[in-house]
Amino acid sequence: MIKVLFVHGTGTREKRSKEIIAQTEKGLKKQGLKFEVVGCFWGDEVGASLNFNGLASLPSDNNTRSIGGGEGTDFDILLWEHLYLDPLYELKIIARTQPVASSGVSKDLEPYEVVEERIKSQPLTPAVLALLSENELEEIFEEVRRKVTNSTEYKKAIKTIKDEAAAEEYYPVIARSIVAELIQIQSERAADTLLIYDATLRDELVKELENQFNEDTYSRGIGKLAKDIAGWVTLGVPTMALENGRENFMMKLYPFIGDILVYQGYGEKIREVIRKNILECGDEVIVLAHSLGGIACVDLLIKEKLPQVKLLVTVGSQAPFFYEIGALQNLSKAGELSYKLDKLPKWLNIYDKYDFLSFVGEGIFGEKVLDERVNNRQPFPLSHGAYFSNKETWQKFKKGMEWANL
Repeated sequence: MIKVLFVHGTGTREKRSKEIIAQTEKGLKKQGLKFEVVGCFWGDEVGASLNFNGLASLPSDNNTRSIGGGEGTDFDILLWEHLYLDPLYELKIIARTQPVASSGVSKDLEPYEVVEERIKSQPLTPAVLALLSENELEEIFEEVRRKVTNSTEYKKAIKTIKDEAAAEEYYPVIARSIVAELIQIQSERAADTLLIYDATLRDELVKELENQFNEDTYSRGIGKLAKDIAGWVTLGVPTMALENGRENFMMKLYPFIGDILVYQGYGEKIREVIRKNILECGDEVIVLAHSLGGIACVDLLIKEKLPQVKLLVTVGSQAPFFYEIGALQNLSKAGELSYKLDKLPKWLNIYDKYDFLSFVGEGIFGEKVLDERVNNRQPFPLSHGAYFSNKETWQKFKKGMEWANL
């Protein structure tokens, strides 16, 4: 009788594997397939573990989160986390939280019009021009300045400026928006420039833009606007949430990342445990492997022909991607593919387009692989672990058996 050997992925241990085995047996039974399903619990034997019964390597120093605490403070980092995601973030806060200023009656220009003139019309200072030129940003700067100043958020935000003296708090906000937009465009264009990585350069460009807009007319204090923005910045930021509960977060995360690192360093140990479990299954076995388990099985079965394995079934597998980047330990060179594939059994690869950790293999491994798509109806990352409760998985499993003539 054919056995099904379940090989788990990263972070999974015996308890969760047994839950998946029960789901597998149930799913197969509904397809009229009665197999004994056994588990290969390599994670408990050779997976990642903490040598100090905790996270002794975590830093314990505490930084200040105070507003205006200087470059590199927690607050500064949290603010830029928002701006990298949305360069108009601070402008949106102002537009939604600050009242529109009343119109002046005796001035030629409204306060916001004075700011507009400085932001849009002033020629760039030598200091700003030098920074842009040195970092090959001058060609896109005007495009970025127009994008920010033509935005609805910018136009709404500057209309909340009460008077010219209050404008000094708006200049750093606008400068950060422009620089953040520069960084976003450079990232989208895959331009490997210093501005993307260099916080000192980023802050220097912000400062010089602020100096240009402000014309050094007003002192730079921490006013009410900055404090109002700060309240929103520190609300629900991922970095803050992770820092506050970093130990608990890492305790949950380390088996996943740890297993990947252990595999890259000591993959042979994991593959040997899988090999041993395959041999113990008898003369006929279908290997069902999830995630990193699939990588290990492909790596093993490319190196050594195991005739007991009648079909390899991977779900949510990164094995094709690992081959593309040269990270499969037993198949790192393209020239080896043709003759090493002879050892590989028929391979059914089940993926979900919403599982961003799943990949397809037919375009690389040819007729050895049958790619079958399912819809786990879950967003990522839940989609990555939802295959076993999805009836489509077992329908595809049955189809794969027929394809393999089993």
